[in-house]
Amino acid sequence: MKRAVSLALCCMLCLVAVGGVAIALQPADDNLIAGLDVSKWQGDIDFEKVRDAGIEAVYIRSSRGSSYIDPYFEQNYERARAAGLDVGFYHYVSATDVEEGVLEAQFFTSVISGKQAQLLPVMDYEDYSNVERTNEVGMAFLQEMQRLTGLKPVLYASASHARDQWSKEIADMTLLWVAHWGVSQPKDNDKWDSWAGWQYSSTGRVSGISGDVDMDWFTSALYISDDSIVDPDPDPIPDTCPDEEKHIIEVVVRRGDTLSALAKKYGTTVQEIVERNKITNPNKIYVGQMLMICVNHDEDLNQCYVFYTVKRGDKLGALAKEYGRTVEEIAALNNITNPNRIYVGQILKIPVHK
Repeated sequence: MKRAVSLALCCMLCLVAVGGVAIALQPADDNLIAGLDVSKWQGDIDFEKVRDAGIEAVYIRSSRGSSYIDPYFEQNYERARAAGLDVGFYHYVSATDVEEGVLEAQFFTSVISGKQAQLLPVMDYEDYSNVERTNEVGMAFLQEMQRLTGLKPVLYASASHARDQWSKEIADMTLLWVAHWGVSQPKDNDKWDSWAGWQYSSTGRVSGISGDVDMDWFTSALYISDDSIVDPDPDPIPDTCPDEEKHIIEVVVRRGDTLSALAKKYGTTVQEIVERNKITNPNKIYVGQMLMICVNHDEDLNQCYVFYTVKRGDKLGALAKEYGRTVEEIAALNNITNPNRIYVGQILKIPVHK
């Protein structure tokens, strides 16, 4: 059973008030779990000593970009689990456009596939050079991650970035793991109504780790309801149309788009788009969101694709031959820099018409 900080201690640690009115962002619940987050920068970790120091949960960096796996990921995962710690995974996004964001989400979920996790998956995206682009790429990553895992996504962000950079649409679909150091409680940001995780120090010291480590409080909100194995795409979006006279295209939602307008443009119905893409609120689609839409064969032939999930033993050359394409064509379409390296669980977009 997780040890919880008492409500009184929680208030003493976390509440800032002026004239009796709280001005700080509050935790999602009163059950605070001592945690930390680690990556290769902590080197070899003795997780049994970490556990004995009172830490109960750890977020482990699994990956970055579309091909980098943290060299300590497997070791940290195995050792943390063996020590009885609750674990979760985070991915550092480096995408610069929506398609790269989707591909990174696919890569992240393939890396953590089959791992036993207690904490929800996290996106760490810190490129704020273009806020509009950051939100579009972040939305694409988060939606694809949610589609593949079926789990509520979590956003890691500093208190100031949560307030000034991320959109209300992002806040509405995510839990917040906020970084705010040297304060008694993160500041309110008018977007999230609570924090699910709080990274309160970047210079913590814990037995079992040599040097500084990020220290956190986690709430029960970050926990997956049942101890589960991460299983990407348990209920995939259909990649074929029931009508043989139609085919699938991939449409990126642009500013001003509505489902009714898209349905009219592509000769389909709002209901078909909603059901195919598992949209819960037809009145709420987002810039950067990927939609799969059935269209007639005489429309947009250059956008006709199949979406193939890579299986163990697959080679790009064999797939190119099977679909009558070239390796170079598929690699370019999917931003693959090394045609000899595709990974299990990766989703490839392959053209089937010219």
